[in-house]
Amino acid sequence: MKHNWTRSNWGQVLREAARIALPGIGVMIEGQAVLLAPKDTGRLQGSITYATDKVSDRPRHPAKTDDKVSAPDDEWTLHVGTNVEYAEYQEYGTRFQPTGQPFLRPALRIYRKPAQAYFAAEIRKAILAYGK
Repeated sequence: MKHNWTRSNWGQVLREAARIALPGIGVMIEGQAVLLAPKDTGRLQGSITYATDKVSDRPRHPAKTDDKVSAPDDEWTLHVGTNVEYAEYQEYGTRFQPTGQPFLRPALRIYRKPAQAYFAAEIRKAILAYGK
């Protein structure tokens, strides 16, 4: 059966791909950030989470429940990070430690291309599923 593709169809296909891909990408980047985060008490590592408008990860011990990232307001956004108050000092440094110990930006750099490939694969799947 042949479909007439419209703006609405494409929106539906892209929404379905994002619904599947964004949490998967969040898991990838979160896992790498946890590996790269400096460990003292473990709170920072345990607090790194991801969230979409429908799915979010929970902080792990010894992080606090409110350390998790907030959920975005729209279906096209993925948040990966932490709300721990000292995380930005670790990521960007301070005047006493100018280089910091980045963990989020390197995790994003490492998974940028795999995340793009994963999202593209989910778009292909959604297009094929829609065409059935």
